[in-house]
Amino acid sequence: MAVPAPTGKIRAHLVDDTGSNRPLNSFSVYFRYMGAMMGVPVFTGYAYPTNGVVELSVNFPGVYTIDTNLNRPDQVVVDFLGADLDVVLNTSGQPAKVAAEHALSGRVLVEQTDSVGGARLLKDRAGIRMIFTGDSRTLKTPIWIAPTTADGTFMVFAMPEGIHRFAGFGNSGVPDYYLVKATQGNRDVLTSGVVISETTVPIEFVFSPLGGVIQGTVRDKDNHPVHDAVIALIPESPVSARTDRADTYRTERTDQNGVFEIRGLVPGSYRVYAWYESDVKLPHPFQTGSDPTLRYDPTFQSAVEDGAFMDPVFMKPFDGWGKSVSVDKGGPANIDLKIIQ
Repeated sequence: MAVPAPTGKIRAHLVDDTGSNRPLNSFSVYFRYMGAMMGVPVFTGYAYPTNGVVELSVNFPGVYTIDTNLNRPDQVVVDFLGADLDVVLNTSGQPAKVAAEHALSGRVLVEQTDSVGGARLLKDRAGIRMIFTGDSRTLKTPIWIAPTTADGTFMVFAMPEGIHRFAGFGNSGVPDYYLVKATQGNRDVLTSGVVISETTVPIEFVFSPLGGVIQGTVRDKDNHPVHDAVIALIPESPVSARTDRADTYRTERTDQNGVFEIRGLVPGSYRVYAWYESDVKLPHPFQTGSDPTLRYDPTFQSAVEDGAFMDPVFMKPFDGWGKSVSVDKGGPANIDLKIIQ
């Protein structure tokens, strides 16, 4: 079952505070494709308005933000599914206020697996990428990545006041580990976010080396193994409520024998899907006549791997194809899948 590439345009109509057309042509309008990280721009395209209107041909489904380089609170968010879309962008008003910024620190601990119990500092793990995101509708740069040092600590030197999200660590450096909990004082960071203020409380992350594992095979209707199938793993409640979707929503590819393995999983229930690579392969988000090579940018492997499977609207046609699996702490789960067709 191929995923059709949408062929439509997003048109932004620039207006002032009265709703009148604002025919300014001297500034850029940015179209940011938000991708899998939800709030982290994956690609940015831009265009110049003509008589107060700017449009861009788009052929990749998903969430886009549209704003200008005027440093004003003029951003809009749209969910593009293929049909032509018209939005209004107010480019008047006062320049956006810049929130006060404060540092955020934290440390990474690991559960003891022996009789001692408790948690210890995760040492000799430099370079684990702790990823935080903010509201893409109000922040021009809504992402902060803080690598851990060798003693398991990290620091973000400047984050604006407010409540932000921990987006995940992407299994970087510790592929078999999963995040058990993240707390900021008494606050559950994974469900309630990170508070940044003048009295910011450090965050404590507790990992376990006993991440769950899913091992499986993908076969076609004739029971032949499918090479290079695209696998998507979608969590169910309560794991789906966590903000670290970069770690709980996962993708993988099958090998030449149709076999795949996904490690470092949060224990819980999931649904697993498999597509032919050719069915979900889509070109670059922005069609541009000036640089047609962008349409085949290898950054965009497939609609699924770039995060479309996180969107319930995208997944709706595939209801019934997913297979449920329960993942236990430290234990492998085996599953056999039929390719979606």
